[in-house]
Amino acid sequence: CRSLFGQFLLLQRTGLVFFGPPIRVIDVDKEFVCHGTGLMRIDSDARQDYIKLVTADIERVYPNGICIQGKEIQGNWTYIDGSTMNYFMWLPNEPSRATNVIRMVRSLNYGWKSYYLERYCTYMCEYRLQKLGW
Repeated sequence: CRSLFGQFLLLQRTGLVFFGPPIRVIDVDKEFVCHGTGLMRIDSDARQDYIKLVTADIERVYPNGICIQGKEIQGNWTYIDGSTMNYFMWLPNEPSRATNVIRMVRSLNYGWKSYYLERYCTYMCEYRLQKLGW
């Protein structure tokens, strides 16, 4: 399902993922970005591979990295629900701690950076079907 502002994609029968156009990195945690939910949670190779699959041709339209869920709190990376992150795909010399935002870099095999060279990122919001009442 496509719209002028982004695209909804099915996530392995458990929910929907909204892929949004570039936004300012400093806005990534604001309510208007993923209204009522949060950024995509990458906690397994399967989810990492899913993102690679559904965004394989997006870079020609949006060359920006993809902002995903995760924050550093007192030296530990956590998801928005407060649980500890145990799955990472950090690029060499990452996390740099230059920012508290994780970006997947498509041009580097979807490796993760916490340092951003650009001020914008695309984003993916995850909507669970149970929460939607489906």
